[in-house]
Formats: sequence, structure tokens, C-alpha cells
Amino acid sequence: MLTLSIIAATTIMSLSQMTGSQPAQDNSFATIGAQPASSDQLGALETYLPEEGMNGAWQYSRPMGTFRATNMQDPGAIDYVFIQTNGKARQAIETIVRIDPKTPDGFAGILFGYDQSTRYYYLYTLQADGGVKIYRRDGNGFSMMMETMPGGPVLGDNHLAIVEQADTLRFMLNGTSVGEIGQGGMDQGAVGIVSGGVVEASFSKFAVHDLTN
Repeated sequence: MLTLSIIAATTIMSLSQMTGSQPAQDNSFATIGAQPASSDQLGALETYLPEEGMNGAWQYSRPMGTFRATNMQDPGAIDYVFIQTNGKARQAIETIVRIDPKTPDGFAGILFGYDQSTRYYYLYTLQADGGVKIYRRDGNGFSMMMETMPGGPVLGDNHLAIVEQADTLRFMLNGTSVGEIGQGGMDQGAVGIVSGGVVEASFSKFAVHDLTN
């Protein structure tokens, strides 16, 4: 059974056919987040991050301005922090995360489409084995919407992004598209960061960009 740990600030669809089976470079967004993160690059999420210490299975720390979530006890635990955004604007969401290779069974990434009244949401996650998975949580529990094959242990900082494009969401990893899914309401709701499983995940950047202009 999954154990949820939620720190919060202030829709569900069926899986659309994934388009673009070959990875494609998205130069319009690939440069976002390319610069080294500084201590203020967790953006609006900074206000709502927990203080250092323990919360159930999770230990929080803030080394060199990053936010680190560590769980060495509960393989079913999920921890996330979110903020509300303007769901009417076309947006891009990005984070930079580092997963410790000593925790090969965990994942970390972006929480999006979070409905605070139902606690339904979506996750775009990088697995410690190098694979990417997109999950939906609704009244039936968790289901996987998309998956890529593992590419080997992920080392160093990895840049994850979700970009709204007309009626689809494009999912990016280190500047390369890993797939697209029809929105179906996924662009509505709160957004944030997520860690899950036995993992040590360090986030050095989080940002939401307005793409309407």
C-alpha cells in the first residue's frame, strides 16, 4: 500500500495514443534549466518546502540550497510538495533533480494536474534505472499511462519538463522529447515535485513558465 506524505500550498482522462515514437529535440525549450541552479531556483515552491527533519519515512535536508527528500524505509511511500498555478495559461513546468545511485528502486519528478478536493493527480517521473514513467492516480488507485525502457542508472542532474502544446502535453528529459499525451484536463490543478520509493532525491530547480505570449 502506498503511503502519502503531502506538503501543500494554497480530471481524469483515458490514455490518448502517444505520438512521435522517435525522440525529437525541442530546441524551443531545451535551453530552459540548462544553467547551474542557484539557491533561489526552487521558485514559488520554496515557501512551502518542509523544514529539515523527519516526516514519517521521509527525511528532509537542504544541502547547498537544494531540497533533498530521503526515504530508506518504506518502498511504498510517496512524498510531494505542490503550489497552485493559473490553469488558464499555457504553461511549461520544469525541475532539475539528482537521484542517488545507491537508491536504485526509487523515482522522482513532477507532480501535475493535482485536484486538492479529490487528491487525484498525475506524476511524470524519472526512475533510478533511467526509465521514465507517467502515472495517473484516481478513484481506482494508480495506473501507468506511459513508460520508456530503462537506459541505465541516472547520474548527476537531470532536467525534466512538461510543455503544453495546443491540446497535448509534451514530456521532456534533458532536452529531448520522450512522448506526448492528449491533455484531457491534465493541464488543470496544482503542480509540484514528487519523490517515491526507497530513494534519495535532490531537487535544485523548480519553475513554472507562462507560454501564452
